[in-house]
Amino acid sequence: MRTVLRTLASSRALGPEHIDALIDHGDPDVLSELCRRSDLTPRQLDALVADGGRAAFLALVRSGAMPEERIPADDPEAQLAAVGRPDPAGAGAARPADRPVTEERSTTLRILAGDPDCAVAAAAVRLLEEAGVPDTRRRPEACVRIAIAGTTADGETLRGLLAVDGPPPLVPCPHRPDPDAALAELRSAAVRNRHAPADAVEELLDATWPALAAQAAACWAGLRPETYERLLGLDDPRVTAAVAGGRGTPARLIRHLFDADWGRWRGDVLGGVGAVPLDLLVREALAGRGGGVAHHRDVDGLAALAEHSDPRVRMLPLDNVHLRPEVLARLVDDPDPAVALRAALRSRDPERLRAAAERFGPGSHTPIARELWCPADLLLTVAQDRDTPFEAALVVADHRNATPEVLDACLDHHPGPEMDEAVVENQAASPEQLDRLVRGGVLPVLRAAARNPELPPRVVDAILALALGPRTPACWR
Repeated sequence: MRTVLRTLASSRALGPEHIDALIDHGDPDVLSELCRRSDLTPRQLDALVADGGRAAFLALVRSGAMPEERIPADDPEAQLAAVGRPDPAGAGAARPADRPVTEERSTTLRILAGDPDCAVAAAAVRLLEEAGVPDTRRRPEACVRIAIAGTTADGETLRGLLAVDGPPPLVPCPHRPDPDAALAELRSAAVRNRHAPADAVEELLDATWPALAAQAAACWAGLRPETYERLLGLDDPRVTAAVAGGRGTPARLIRHLFDADWGRWRGDVLGGVGAVPLDLLVREALAGRGGGVAHHRDVDGLAALAEHSDPRVRMLPLDNVHLRPEVLARLVDDPDPAVALRAALRSRDPERLRAAAERFGPGSHTPIARELWCPADLLLTVAQDRDTPFEAALVVADHRNATPEVLDACLDHHPGPEMDEAVVENQAASPEQLDRLVRGGVLPVLRAAARNPELPPRVVDAILALALGPRTPACWR
């Protein structure tokens, strides 16, 4: 039952009295989850700090629950945690890196960037760089320099870190005492940074060859063609795999790697981000395999494949994000059922989806139900059909567009323990459905219900009564 309580501790369905009950329960894992909440009362804050000590205090600062007046000004770690906390109006809504650095936070970060502890300074500098308000002091400690190397710092700053004769003096620090290891880590981080100037990357690659080859091959699209030849000449499997799936690998080398070593690198080619020649993709499709199509830029070539005589090849354009509307419209009426169903799913047109469900019957219900935009009336049709596969009915019960009527149809026509779990986890479940299923006391159902953020208070009361009551089985605790 601990997992039920831990999940419930982070739910927005809890009221103050429910949080009090969980604090009184005293389970360390549950208390740790409660520290992430931003709706705690002063009394609850005191209780959590008394139980969890320093770790609980910092967690409460990060969540935004701890009032600013209770955060010591002479505690750098707490001040840094406070910079990344959410504003009270949107508590818990974003991660620190996603939040704008306001003028007030920028001032705090600049102070922290000068902290004697270079790990604290590095964290502050990273946030400043990402916010576009860099710290101009450019401290020399290894921690700080490495933090800058992985950010969206300006090109000239990254060029300095990539300089062949070494960056501006880099000072070892307690966290990275070995200067050679620190320099290697800094260069590795900078080479993997796609904001770094390409010419500086090439120059450093030449000077340190082949130490940084694998990182550059995996991250860069702007390398010279001869550089890719040199990379393959290393005969290093990691480097070859990176080149096979790399952004800028020339087509000639992709063709070579596709068949080299009895197809050893074929998966890397198809799973990478390079432009795989279409004739190779056709070969894969005819062999019953796929891949490499999703972000392909040759839209004219893909449109031509929609006219191919083999349905396996006509399926290829449907996996591409740049598919033209007229090509899609043509494939919706394809004589091959698999192609036509895939095209209907890709169309995001409810009428085409209804037509596909009627044309292809229960065999099409699972992929249709998996579409996030599937309308509620079609979900109801799928749920009420007793020939619908149970897997499809489970997908319906989990669907965001399901209604209480749809969920009742799932429970009536496709009963089972897994169905009960799917229904109680759906935010559309009615209070009556939730109350009936939760009061059965089945542990997996309670776990699923705890994940539902829209539980009514009486259902939360029922879960807590089962989990914390004197008759709770010991194996559940």
